[in-house]
Amino acid sequence: MPARLALVCVTLLTASQWTAPATAAETVVLTTTEWPPYSGATIAGQGAMSVILKEAFSRVGITLEVQVLPWRRAIEQARKGTDAIGYFPGYHCDHLPGFAASEPLGIGPLGFAENLENPITWSSVGELGEQGLRIGTVRGYANTEEFDQKVGQGWIRAVPAQTDTANLAALARGRVDAAVVDSRVLRYLLQTDPDLMPYRDTIRFDERPLDIKTLHACFLAGADGDATRRQLDAGLAEISADALLDDYLKAME
Repeated sequence: MPARLALVCVTLLTASQWTAPATAAETVVLTTTEWPPYSGATIAGQGAMSVILKEAFSRVGITLEVQVLPWRRAIEQARKGTDAIGYFPGYHCDHLPGFAASEPLGIGPLGFAENLENPITWSSVGELGEQGLRIGTVRGYANTEEFDQKVGQGWIRAVPAQTDTANLAALARGRVDAAVVDSRVLRYLLQTDPDLMPYRDTIRFDERPLDIKTLHACFLAGADGDATRRQLDAGLAEISADALLDDYLKAME
């Protein structure tokens, strides 16, 4: 972990304006997945979204425990409602029925990574299918409603991968023509993943985004989940999630 990033995260979590109450009234468990820089088991503060959530919950006297699991398992664990009461981060909370979204935790620019040796040109999602482009995706991840609908119809040739790293590696090796990815995830992986670092000068984020997504925590519907979601929203109203996200991302530079 870069020393500067570690220092910033420690500062964010320990400075007086960010300090949780000495004794929290309760502990909430949320699941997440490996999706750096937003979340992860070994990155500073368990990721930017974890830092934001922990700070927001601390403002209402709650301690957050984060469990990092494979994405589909993270959602399923939250659905059971036995250990965890929700999951994050989601562009929406419709991966499974029965969840409701918190107020936004930040934004995520979603678009295409492309290879500079073979860049893509498009002006509408439909053109991706018209050109017969092979588009890399990640299994279980939501993209945009239009894009996912056209994939489901077979109009867009989607090539699914298990992870963002595998998706980007397929792009680097010419197995797909573009790869759907969050721009911050792309930047992080090109800076830190040994398998992708050699492609830092050949892979870039296409200038036309698919969408600017808001990121949310997703809570299981019901008395406990609804109450906890309202508590989080109250905590989010007391902090600047955007400032925390910006500080975290700047520390990676």
